[in-house]
Amino acid sequence: MAILGSSDPEQYDEILRVERHALSHHQIANRKPWQARKATVALLNYAADEGLEVRYLVGTGGANFFGNDVIKAFGRCAEARCRMRMLVWNDDPRSIAPAFADLHARGKLGIRISGTRRRGGDLAHFLLVGDAAYRLEAPHDYFPAETVFTEDKPEISAIIAFSDRKETAFWARTFESLWRVLPDVASADLVAIP
Repeated sequence: MAILGSSDPEQYDEILRVERHALSHHQIANRKPWQARKATVALLNYAADEGLEVRYLVGTGGANFFGNDVIKAFGRCAEARCRMRMLVWNDDPRSIAPAFADLHARGKLGIRISGTRRRGGDLAHFLLVGDAAYRLEAPHDYFPAETVFTEDKPEISAIIAFSDRKETAFWARTFESLWRVLPDVASADLVAIP
């Protein structure tokens, strides 16, 4: 399977655009924060355009990684009435970005929290769109809440694909098995840390 990528933002945008419209099975590398945000936005825009379900497993739902472009893309999915669910592998519900807490309070985003960080550094984080598209991060340690994400740091090895049913199905089973056993989160508990 070909792995595509670019360190040039315009070329990276073009790769994402071409691969999305071709519904290609190629994997696209993304390790820098700017690439991760572009890949996430591309997947969420795909979900909104097609009305596809969004499932997200993250270590925190903090605003330090998610920029305005990602938050807007989640909002676009909400407007398109995409089913959206987020699993947060963390022990502090206050770590979730206010925009996600708002979507949850409005019934647009289901959120469940593990209540622990145990083995969180061993988990792959992923975003699934529909039954064939995904972004998959390699397992990594938690970043402290005060971590500043620049365009280039910290790097996290990840891939994105728009048409890989087998890989997406594997991670969907993982997501669903966790979703079934974790409790719902009360909106009042989702207060961002100042």
